Amino acid sequence: MQTDPTTASKHMKARHKNKQPELGNYRSQVVYF
Repeated sequence: MQTDPTTASKHMKARHKNKQPELGNYRSQVVYF
């Protein structure tokens, strides 16, 4: 799933920008992927 470094970086940046919890980020990831 997180094979693309660009995608991982994007998600990490978004997480820091939104300051969302890891749980929320994981749920968002599922929707994105």
